[in-house]
Amino acid sequence: MTSMRTRLVLALAGAALSAPAAAQIAPPPPGASEKEEEYVPPQRRTQIPADAQQRPQTASPRPGQTGNLQRHTGRNLPDIPHPPLAVTGDDGKVIRLRGDLHRLALRSNPVILQRRVEQIMPILLARRVRIEQMVIDNIDLLVALTQGGMIDGMSINNLDEMGNITEMARPLLPPISLTDELVQADVLTGMMAGFNKKIITDYRNAVQEEIQADKDEIGDMEAMDRFMRFLLRDSLAEVVETWEDLLIESMGSVEAIAQQVGLSGDVTSSFGQVVAGADLTDWAAAFQALPAYTDVFAGLTSEQQQAFLEAVRAARPNPGRPSVRAIDVMHDNKKDMTDTMNLQMRTIDPETGKMLLDDKQPESGG
Repeated sequence: MTSMRTRLVLALAGAALSAPAAAQIAPPPPGASEKEEEYVPPQRRTQIPADAQQRPQTASPRPGQTGNLQRHTGRNLPDIPHPPLAVTGDDGKVIRLRGDLHRLALRSNPVILQRRVEQIMPILLARRVRIEQMVIDNIDLLVALTQGGMIDGMSINNLDEMGNITEMARPLLPPISLTDELVQADVLTGMMAGFNKKIITDYRNAVQEEIQADKDEIGDMEAMDRFMRFLLRDSLAEVVETWEDLLIESMGSVEAIAQQVGLSGDVTSSFGQVVAGADLTDWAAAFQALPAYTDVFAGLTSEQQQAFLEAVRAARPNPGRPSVRAIDVMHDNKKDMTDTMNLQMRTIDPETGKMLLDDKQPESGG
């Protein structure tokens, strides 16, 4: 076990030194909003559960077709301008993105237009159902990893602890990315998938370069540690986003959920204090309350946490349909170009890179 764990950790370290990650990113939660001082969450559990290694990952939706997965690697893509995911803030640092990069990349992807959303959304909804179940089944691992400071304290100097963390994260890793799942479902072509992966890789490279630029100041080891922490948060991004969305969804009916789960009056009151006065119809306002709300949730037992999240899903008008915001894949520079003379809609053929008319025939050269 020790040698296997060491190899796993060293492989992650090697990725940090030489290659971009292959997962999604979620930043640490934003700063907690003002809240009452009465409630102090108990000490977080950071010990790896005995059964963590035996917990299965959520199964892939189906074997599917794989012919398009490797058709475009990013090296043979046409040169089509597109906005990057890596955007710098006022401090000159790359802004860390919340959520699944594979979903976020769809907007930057220059060959995916809004009409394809009709095909994407059913896949996204079905995937969210599976990820929600993954969150519920492994909520103890997710809370321990994200709320106990484990990731922040991860270091190459402590291989045993890094091994524990990677084993805890394993049941929380989706077995297939959204991009590849959309290819398997014949929703994305190879070129569309290639652009999605290139956009994601460019973002990760930008973060890696930023961390490496600070190497002289922070040292080689700390630079490696920071990138490995980035990789782990990256890999957990989709499940963290799903968990956070479940918690935000619960805010409007938290008293009823707490009563159904059998939480104490003090805990119910703590939840209520966090959301009191917040405009829960405004997602941004609800998100601001999330850190303090998560603190209260993290103080529940694992059984209570599971029951709480199950109650959130059961309270939906259609329990099998998660609350997922419709995606918008358009931006100001990505529009169907209309010929004002004949009003024919044109776009780019995702296989050839040539312009298409509305009859889907490639436009003649010349």
